[in-house]
Amino acid sequence: MLIADPRHYTGSGGIGAADHFDVVKPRARRKKTLPVGCVSRDMATPLQPYPTLMKSFRSLVACVAVLSASSLVSAAEMAAPVFTTIFNGKDLTGWKPNGDPSIWTVKNGILVGTNNAKREGSTISTEKSYKNFIIELDVKYMPPADSGITMRKPSLQMQIGTSHSLKTELTGSFYLGQLSYTDDSMAKDTWKHFKPGDWNTIRLQARGAIFTVWVNGQKVHTYADDKHPDEAPVNLQVHNDEQSTIEFRNIKIAELK
Repeated sequence: MLIADPRHYTGSGGIGAADHFDVVKPRARRKKTLPVGCVSRDMATPLQPYPTLMKSFRSLVACVAVLSASSLVSAAEMAAPVFTTIFNGKDLTGWKPNGDPSIWTVKNGILVGTNNAKREGSTISTEKSYKNFIIELDVKYMPPADSGITMRKPSLQMQIGTSHSLKTELTGSFYLGQLSYTDDSMAKDTWKHFKPGDWNTIRLQARGAIFTVWVNGQKVHTYADDKHPDEAPVNLQVHNDEQSTIEFRNIKIAELK
């Protein structure tokens, strides 16, 4: 609409044909831009409908819930494991020798496994079965010597010492029976952290299908294998056809959920 503005009158004093007014266009009203979801004083409804806002809010709540659950799981996995000592340093309480029982003795707080005169080997098993766990122990031997920790059902063995078949130091590797060792089951750099003839701390974690090994505080191997799903006793080994001695101490275990 056009408006005659009296401030711009240029006539003779009365209003007539000769009189002239400047015609002024009214200023265009500036449109306000509001953030999404805000309500203007001039508007009856929000820029974003209420149902849409509620849907976004519910999605946010769901995301927070998922993140919170993930945090709880991570916290559980990161929590310090609660260990229980399973070798008392006095006798074989809680353990069961398999084969010739004379192969396993306790001396000065140490569990000692030694081949007999016939060079027979043996294992010694925990009386309790385990599935998801961390076992930590100190082991000492003078290479060549062949030992290991066997777990789960069907059985899976983590090698300690020199492989009897391959004549190679393979501590931290996983022996797969007829398959022997595969490239992904072998720990190739354990020797960098191992002290021959001295005490070495081995930590083995079995959680689901993932098996992880540390030697003297250094992670040396992670192996994935879902073919060993069931719980079983944990076994320590002295390999047959050897003439060797394996010593263990400070044996403890933590069960994992």
